[in-house]
Amino acid sequence: MDASDVVTTVVEIGTTAESDTKPPAQTQHPGLEIERVHSVEQVLDRVRNSDPDVLLAGGPLSEMDSPDLVRAVRLLDERLPIVVAEADQERARAARAAGADEVIASPGESGEIIASLEEVVTGDSGDPEELESERRYRELVQSSPAPINIFDKEGTILYSNQATADLLGVDSPSELSGRSIFDFIDTEYTDIAEGELAQVIAAEEAVGPTQMRIVSEDGDERYIQVSTAPGEFRGEPVGQAVVIDVTPLRETEHDLRAERQFVQDALDALDDIFFVTDFDGELRRWNAALSEVSGYSTSELDEKPLPELVSGEDESRISEAAVTALEEGTAMTEATLVSRSGRGIPLEVSFQQITDTEGNLIGVAGIGRDISDRRQRTQELKNQREQLSVLTQTNRLVRDINAELIRAKNRREIERVVCEQLAEAGPYELAWIGNFDREGERFVPRTVAGEEKGFLDTLVSGSDEYTTREPMERALRTGEVQSSSVSDPVFDRWQDAAEAYGFSTVTAIPISYQSATYGILTLYSGTSSGREALKKDVLRELGESIGAAINSTQRKQALHPSPGTELRIRITDSTEFFVRFATELNSKVTLARSTPQPDGTYSLQVSVADPERLPRVCNQFISIDTWTRFDDGDEDISVELQVTDVGLVEWLADHGSTLIGLTAYPEYCEITAATPPETDSRTFVDQLKLSFNGVDLLAKEAAVNRLGPSSWDAITNALTNRQYEALTTAYNEGYYETPRRKSGAEIADMMGISAPTFGNHLRNAHRCILEEILGSQSDTSDESVDDR
Repeated sequence: MDASDVVTTVVEIGTTAESDTKPPAQTQHPGLEIERVHSVEQVLDRVRNSDPDVLLAGGPLSEMDSPDLVRAVRLLDERLPIVVAEADQERARAARAAGADEVIASPGESGEIIASLEEVVTGDSGDPEELESERRYRELVQSSPAPINIFDKEGTILYSNQATADLLGVDSPSELSGRSIFDFIDTEYTDIAEGELAQVIAAEEAVGPTQMRIVSEDGDERYIQVSTAPGEFRGEPVGQAVVIDVTPLRETEHDLRAERQFVQDALDALDDIFFVTDFDGELRRWNAALSEVSGYSTSELDEKPLPELVSGEDESRISEAAVTALEEGTAMTEATLVSRSGRGIPLEVSFQQITDTEGNLIGVAGIGRDISDRRQRTQELKNQREQLSVLTQTNRLVRDINAELIRAKNRREIERVVCEQLAEAGPYELAWIGNFDREGERFVPRTVAGEEKGFLDTLVSGSDEYTTREPMERALRTGEVQSSSVSDPVFDRWQDAAEAYGFSTVTAIPISYQSATYGILTLYSGTSSGREALKKDVLRELGESIGAAINSTQRKQALHPSPGTELRIRITDSTEFFVRFATELNSKVTLARSTPQPDGTYSLQVSVADPERLPRVCNQFISIDTWTRFDDGDEDISVELQVTDVGLVEWLADHGSTLIGLTAYPEYCEITAATPPETDSRTFVDQLKLSFNGVDLLAKEAAVNRLGPSSWDAITNALTNRQYEALTTAYNEGYYETPRRKSGAEIADMMGISAPTFGNHLRNAHRCILEEILGSQSDTSDESVDDR
């Protein structure tokens, strides 16, 4: 049957506003039998009674709009092809949604509509069965909720449904006809689309599903999944693409990935180790802390069960804790994680069973907390308790020693008390005090106490100087307490002997007061060097207390130096006060009296041979606060100086010597000083050289009983401030002169006290001076007898 023999009945509702009563018009067109009607009622009548092949709504209706018309017709005939010519885009979409098979967006003239209708309905073949098949295909495509697109070998869109139009952001599929699919495919996916197009059309092979990104007409980016199959449309090979919009799915997946990453980032931010294991202890998830602490990479942890990460002795403990958590819900234990490098990290591990959304048990989660600091604090607390016990014992011992030091009368008694107290009370087993012997290049014990005195024979018999001088030499050199273990290599020569006597540490304490050093106190103990070091501050203070006690006894003995040694020394140090003073005056200067003041300054009485420069020099010396000149008729001029810095005089007093005489000349000064009996002259001079330049020993002889300029140092230390003021005021105001220049009542009035109070202060001052002078003579005599 030829195409000309096929007649399609078309009912066209007119586009004019003619009366509904006007008879329908009939128009003949080759292959089409078109009946024009002018009212909705006529359309519905024809659909009910005439069974037309196609309904064409060719223009706007006065009774109802095209979507309502489509819905009304569909109630009568679900399969009747309906073509709607609708310029309004909103109504066009509504008509298609109501069931229109084709919507022509730009209707144009009636003839153009008829031509377009003939092409859509009849196609090329004009075969009724093919027409019916194509109608059904179109009906299926249009009713599909999935976007379906038909395109040729160039990618030109031949046909698409409303779902495709909605996806690509246009109002009607007709707007897509003739456009290229590549107008909407993101350029990043162009090559993929071209390859699949060629495969589908040329090779007639289905492809996909393939994901790609498209850009709609309004610029909205969407992600789609495309499955394309080969087909034929109007006799030409085409591609038929079924599209799924996966943008919501991708957004959901992105949100899930972001949420998972957020959780992982939160876990990685933990300082503690986090992990999840299955029933077999295999690691399923962990945070960055586990990799950082263990040193294992992600791939290495993938292959390591949890028990293999801990020490061998802890494997069973960690496994049992995990099983307990699976059975009971929670568990806790401690274990040592062994890192890849072999380092052990103590952990407190907490386990918690975990279930899925349906409540099924799937494994355990664990948190491992590094308890190194906690263990260290626990050990520190334990050590502190031990240290506190030792410190309390040592402090009690020091208090007892200090009490004995106050009662001791001389240096020998001081050293004996110290050594005996330390050796008897512990924690020391042996104590000795000694000096460094420069000739023998070794330390020689002077006072010893303890049950292991025989050990000292090992000490002093060694030939290697380092076996006999450490750590005492360091203590002497640095002035700080030194504590060493006898396992130190420097003790090789007598290490076995020390360990045989039970000694593990040796501690050397310098005995000093201000700038004077009186020897080294050495202690041997069976305790650890760590515990000994904790008492270094206490031991340093003990050494200073011993030094102060020795200095105090030597100051008292300085009034009567016999039977010590008298040294005559020359000093050319240009920075020393008396050398500078004599040099600037260009005159001999003799020190007659040196008296320390309560405010730390010194009152010096000197005689000057040539007073010509005296005012200028006294005024230019920063260390001279005030000066007073006395002309008493002698050849030399007597001057009293209030001085803030008299280094040499103070140094001699600190080292227990008595300044018997001091005469300064331009460029140098000579002193005569008496040292105590136990003071080594060479050591004394060497120490003086450490403080002053140009020191030379001129003579050395046995000391005789005589007072010198610095005797007032010891005498005035015994006076109270008020006694000293009463004595010096009385002297300066002529109370002791004959006749008296001022009476006691006048001096009392000057001091702001009563005459009886002044007399009482003066008598007490006289008594203190006599006790210091006469009492020191008795003490020295008694000491000589004891020493014999």
